[in-house]
This record gives sequence, structure tokens and C-alpha cells, in this order.
Amino acid sequence: MPSKYSRSKRLKAAAAMVAHGSSLVVSDQTGIPGSTLRHWRRNDEEFQSMCQEIWFEFGEEIKATLAQIVKESGEQVLDRLRGGDTVRDPKTGGLARVPMRGKDIAICGAVAFDKLRLAESQPTQIVRHEDTKAQIDRLAEQFRAISDQH
Repeated sequence: MPSKYSRSKRLKAAAAMVAHGSSLVVSDQTGIPGSTLRHWRRNDEEFQSMCQEIWFEFGEEIKATLAQIVKESGEQVLDRLRGGDTVRDPKTGGLARVPMRGKDIAICGAVAFDKLRLAESQPTQIVRHEDTKAQIDRLAEQFRAISDQH
């Protein structure tokens, strides 16, 4: 069954979907109901194909923009780590640099460490592995403790 929306309107919606990823935002921009957009995204092969075409066409540009955001935000974080945050001095009204709080530094470091590990395809968490016999013994002990309570 043909759509009640023109191909150009659907193409505009596909472009907005690729750019924003949110059916609510795209609905606001195009006037197409969010439920229709979600249906198209899940079930409409033509719409999915439009989105893929747009992604391939603009994907490199989008990736370059995102890479630039990552680079510049990283430079800003380094600047804050080295020189402190910029705050307004309530007495003079001027701007001053104050050292970052330890908690904020720790969060920056932890996030950067996790992202670096992901970029290097390394684990970002420690997983404790237990052999099957140890698991069974632990479960048996837990069951005994439960049955002793009753």
C-alpha cells in the first residue's frame, strides 16, 4: 500500500532520522507522527533503505564531525585538568581559574581510561571467573543455608 506521504517528505524524514535518531524530534520537524516514523524504521524496507543511503552518503562527514567534537572536548578537558576550571569571581566579577575538584578529576580519568580501553578493544571491567565445581559448591552452600532457615 502506497504511503500517504510523498517520497520527498519521506526522504526528509529519513535524513532527519539519520541526523537525530529520535522519532519525536523528527516528528516535530516533519509533522509526521512519531508512531508512523517508528513503524517505518522497524518495518518499512523503502524507508530503511533511504536511511541507509543517507547514512552512507553523509556517514563520513558525520564521523569526521564527531571525531572533531571528541578531539576538541578532549583538549578542553586537558586544559581544565592542567589550568583549572574558569569561574567568575563574585567579588571582582572577573574570571579566574580554580583547580578542579578531585572527584571531577577522578571521573575524567576514569571515563578517559574506559574509552581508551574500548578503542584498543581491551576489557573495561574485571570479570571473576569461577570453575563449574566451585560454582556448584557455592550454590550448594547457599541452598543449605536457605534450608537451615526453614
